[in-house]
Amino acid sequence: MWRIAARRHHNAAGEASTSNSLGRLSHRTGDHHRSIHHHDQALSRYRALGDTTRTARTLDHLGHPHAALGNHSRAREAWGEALELYRGLGRDADADRVQRQVDDLDRRCQRSAQVPAASSRRSSRASGTGPGSSAPR
Repeated sequence: MWRIAARRHHNAAGEASTSNSLGRLSHRTGDHHRSIHHHDQALSRYRALGDTTRTARTLDHLGHPHAALGNHSRAREAWGEALELYRGLGRDADADRVQRQVDDLDRRCQRSAQVPAASSRRSSRASGTGPGSSAPR
């Protein structure tokens, strides 16, 4: 309904805001693909309007569904751009928060990369085929 009303009144900022809100709602309800779609729509409208503040906020929101779907490079890309825009706008608290999101994502990626290697070593030791096993080769 919001989108129809915004289009009917030819309100580009209203359309962008509606898309951004729908993106946040979709993310909160677990529909991450739809969230990305809505945020992408909002992002293109805010960029066309030259609205740097809302572009930064939308990029900030866009990183979350990408991260939830395991699209870590896309999340990092969105958050990296949001971080630059927030810094350029002098929004230090927002920039610090986004930097923490990037750092948390990097830590999660490092932990998940270590888990398969550790389980692989345990598996090979249990089967007697890995380093330190006493099984004949």
